[in-house]
Formats: sequence, structure tokens, C-alpha cells
Amino acid sequence: MSFPIPALAYWVDTLDPVIFHVWGPISLRWYGLAYVSGFVAAYLLWMRASRKGLTPLTQANIEELMTWGIAGVIVGGRLGFMLLYDFGGFMQNPLSILRVDQGGMSFHGGAAGCLIVTFLVSWRRKLNVFKVGDLAVMGVSWGLLFGRLANFINGELWGKVSTVDWAVIFPRAPLDHTAATVFVETAKFAGLANPRHPSQLYEAATEGLLLGVIALILFWKTPITRRVPGLLSGLYFMGYAGARIFCEMFREPDASLIWGLSRGSVYSFAMVLFGAALIVVTIVRATSGVTPAMPCNPDSPE
Repeated sequence: MSFPIPALAYWVDTLDPVIFHVWGPISLRWYGLAYVSGFVAAYLLWMRASRKGLTPLTQANIEELMTWGIAGVIVGGRLGFMLLYDFGGFMQNPLSILRVDQGGMSFHGGAAGCLIVTFLVSWRRKLNVFKVGDLAVMGVSWGLLFGRLANFINGELWGKVSTVDWAVIFPRAPLDHTAATVFVETAKFAGLANPRHPSQLYEAATEGLLLGVIALILFWKTPITRRVPGLLSGLYFMGYAGARIFCEMFREPDASLIWGLSRGSVYSFAMVLFGAALIVVTIVRATSGVTPAMPCNPDSPE
């Protein structure tokens, strides 16, 4: 049984995902711009850190990290989505992994891709992998901020049905006949739609803006994170996982549940364990004298 409520009570997300059309099927989309903006923001932050002597990476190192990092995010994000959220579809049609035009990216998969790239670049250039990782996570959240805002514009990854004052109607979302509905001409399913939590904005605010500011403060203003390389990375993984688990309480699950929990929550709990293990390793290394106690120098041969 549904309970119709006033049509004007909630805003309808009819934003256009396309900024402008270039030619034929080619167009500039907010989602693509979000990725580019995230990479540019990270690059500018990394270069500033290098100029200030807060990282051992030179400009050439940073450009190499960025180049392979882009590949790691895209390949890892797409592969992670297929394996973690649509494994059945992947097994039926493995080539579907190439259909990036259909959407479907996983942050956890992208994070795994970035981890691999961090290890490879550090090994190739004989850099301290913990310092490279700290630099990397310092710039990650701004891509998340832009990406979640693009998700909202696209009207995807919507939240659970809710009647809070700031709920939003997403016309593409399926109708829940048992929950409160709104009659709006722009909505699908015979004009009925459910108001939902704008969970994309919750994630943009927590995983993106809040975590990004905290990471900047820890990297630039907190001496201990420079004396203990890897500590920032561990804290970031745990911080992201906590923010994601919180937001998953308001977000409609993307796929079937695992142990009664959304897949995003389960994968984030695993990230909490990884972050905690990383913190323990870095503290043990620092107290045992393995990690240098002085701030890193970009001219160091490390």
C-alpha cells in the first residue's frame, strides 16, 4: 500500500548528464569531467608537495605516478565493478568489461588498482612505498567529491526511500509500492515515484570533502604523519571505510546483499582491516628504527 504525498514537496532530479554535444554520439559529460577534474586536482597537490619538500617524488616521478594511476583507476574500477557487483554478467559476457560507456565503476576496485600502481612505481624508482602511498591518498578524495556530484547529476546510485524534507525524486529509480510515493509528471512508472535520500551528496560531503580536508591537514600540518610514513595511508583507508559504511545506511544496495549487508559495506569492512594492519606495520617500523624519523627530502636518493 502506497501513501501519496504532495508533488511539490520534493525536488525532482532531472539534471542533464551531458554538458554539451560535440558531434553525433560524442559529447562532454559531467561524469567524464569529474574524472578529469579529480586527476588534475591530485596532480596539482602532488606537485605543490614536491616543491615544498614534503615528498621524495620529483616532477618526473609524479607524472609517472599520475599516468599509471589513471590506468589503475579506470582498469581497476571497471574490473572491480564486474567482479564485485556483476560477476554473473561478466561470466556470461567477459567482453562486457570493455563497455565503459554503459557505466559501472567500483571505488574499491579502483583503490586496488592504485595500490598496485603505487607498489610498481615505488619499486621501479626505488622510492619508499609508504611515502608514495601517503602522497597518493592525499589527493584521492577530490576525485571522489567530483565523482559523487556527477553521480547525483546523472540520477544514479540513489538512496533508500525516505520522506525527510531534503529527499529527492530520481525518475530512473524503481518504484516501491509499499513505501510513500509522490505523483509527478516527470517521473516514470505511471507518474509515481518514491522520494529518496540523496545519498550521492552524503558521500560527496563525507568521502569527498570532509575526508579530503582531513587528509590535507594530516599531510601538510601534522609532523607525525611525515615522521611515520604509511600512517596517513592507513588512517585514510579506515576513514574512507567508515564514511562509506555510514553512507551505505542511506544508499540503495547496488547488488544482492552479503550476510545481510550491502556489498559496499562488506568491502569497506575489509578495508578497515587493511588500514588497521597498515597502521600497525608503519608504527612497528618507526619504533624499530626502520623508517627514518626526518621529514623526506625530494633530493634524497631514496
